[in-house]
Amino acid sequence: MFDTIPEQDLIEKIEKFCETKGITLTDFGRLALNDTALVTTLKRGRELRSSTRGKIMSYLSNA
Repeated sequence: MFDTIPEQDLIEKIEKFCETKGITLTDFGRLALNDTALVTTLKRGRELRSSTRGKIMSYLSNA
């Protein structure tokens, strides 16, 4: 289900979420996955496993 969301769309969702919540992209990565470089590495082309993508989407939905 989450595999159908392109990385760029996911990055945009994360950026909007951070703007709305007033947190940094680094904080998002730490809170969602304990990975402060998450968004930076996504922007550089990191490909996510389905389980990791699911954790991100879950955090976006429940935070």
